Amino acid sequence: MQRHPHHFKIALALALSAGAWGIYWLPQRTLEAGGLTGGWGTIAQMVIGVLLLLPIALWRVYKKKGSGFELPLTGLLVGGGFICYALSFLLTDVIRALILFLHDSYLDYYF
Repeated sequence: MQRHPHHFKIALALALSAGAWGIYWLPQRTLEAGGLTGGWGTIAQMVIGVLLLLPIALWRVYKKKGSGFELPLTGLLVGGGFICYALSFLLTDVIRALILFLHDSYLDYYF
């Protein structure tokens, strides 16, 4: 079996992405310790991302390229799921939150 020509790039991207998701709950706990409890810490974390990406999206609209603004329902559904996922880290232990969001077939396959 022959490997994909970009095997190492794909593996590195996967490792970096998994690492980023693995430490996602750390800023959540820090914001909570700083006084932003519950949904406020999650909202603060989301606002940071919006502020960083909004100029890029507006520039793409100005250049007549796709920006994602044309997919509001998809954005609301994905964003809502992500907010529930993020809040679960504050409302329970990290391991319980991960188990909650893992599908049964995933657990049966890997465990």
